[in-house]
Amino acid sequence: MNAPVPPTRRRSLLSLGLVIALAVGATALWQRHRNATLGAEIAGLARPGDLALYSATWCGWCTRAKRMLDAGGVHYTVCEIDLDADCKARFDAIAHKLGRSATPIVVVRGEPQLGFDAARVLDRLRGTEGGAGDKHS
Repeated sequence: MNAPVPPTRRRSLLSLGLVIALAVGATALWQRHRNATLGAEIAGLARPGDLALYSATWCGWCTRAKRMLDAGGVHYTVCEIDLDADCKARFDAIAHKLGRSATPIVVVRGEPQLGFDAARVLDRLRGTEGGAGDKHS
């Protein structure tokens, strides 16, 4: 038979649970704010046709990228490689150029980036990032 949990231990466990819940909630709020802020910065620099996102409907990183761009009101084109054969062919050509195939691939002003990193997108839009075919993820 299990012994009952002493009240002081029960309070400690409840306090720990509350701290964890608050930390998770604060992190989610900060992430939402950060996404909107970065998205707004990108929106301020990006012009129609500057950004293309090669994505897949099953890709969690792609969904996060789209949410961030949408939160900032960024105009971008999205191409779902698992739904469109022409899109998949373009994706395969870009992936071949990069030497790796993974989603998402972001094309910023004609230069592909493997993975989505808002800071790298901003650097590319500002003209401060290095050469074509960035392979960082």
